[in-house]
Amino acid sequence: MRSSEDIKKLVEEQKSSGQSVPEFCASRGLSAKNFYVWRQRTSQRQEKFAPVLSGKRIELELSSGACIKVAKEDLKVVLEALR
Repeated sequence: MRSSEDIKKLVEEQKSSGQSVPEFCASRGLSAKNFYVWRQRTSQRQEKFAPVLSGKRIELELSSGACIKVAKEDLKVVLEALR
């Protein structure tokens, strides 16, 4: 069983390697299926956002580039859902 830190390092290595996931995994004896799951879980944990105040709304800009506009009174509910 790999630690979450080991998985995070592998995901980063693959990203910077220029290799496809199947190529990267084959060269290291890893399961591509498991790697895709690791990558998804890692990206979910690393999601960050930057709140921007805009009048009566708050815009949450996610690291993926997506933007969520929320009425200030609904912010607490949205933040809980993102966790």
